Amino acid sequence: MKIIKKILIVSLLSVVSLNAEETKNIKSTIDVNKTTSSNVMKTAFFTLKQHNAAVVRAKIKPLIGRKAKVISFKNDNILVLRAYPKTIKRIQEVINKIESMQPFETTIVKFNKTPIKDIYADISVMSQSLFPIYIEREQVKVIDSNATNSLILVGQKENMNKLLKYIKLLDIKGGFTSKNID
Repeated sequence: MKIIKKILIVSLLSVVSLNAEETKNIKSTIDVNKTTSSNVMKTAFFTLKQHNAAVVRAKIKPLIGRKAKVISFKNDNILVLRAYPKTIKRIQEVINKIESMQPFETTIVKFNKTPIKDIYADISVMSQSLFPIYIEREQVKVIDSNATNSLILVGQKENMNKLLKYIKLLDIKGGFTSKNID
């Protein structure tokens, strides 16, 4: 008896190799979830809304196995993961956690009494000392706008509010004087 290998396309994402004996009893409509097992690699697509797919790919790459592959599409901000179902489920949890992080907010602080050029450097140093340098999501970026004599703060709302508490103390008549920070 000669056994001929046939390939049955179950969906656009799964290909299952079957021999001739196994193909006799297969119906024309197949439920992918019932026919594939945990030892068959699958492909999953993740469309990211808040984060860059290339950055997320670099973060999850160490979490996938040697045989698994992950690629990102820049224009569509999509990650494609080819792995075992258990790995896909774990990576999906990680991606959901990353995507659920609060987005950055922007606040503009206008100074009435003090020129921004006199205190910008001090506020930048203050921001760097208040928030961990190595954790980018915790940092508050400080941008000066000399034309409007204001600061633009970009970061998480909670951290910006903490920094704002100290910044408001600096808008005093007669220039910059130092204040102690708790």
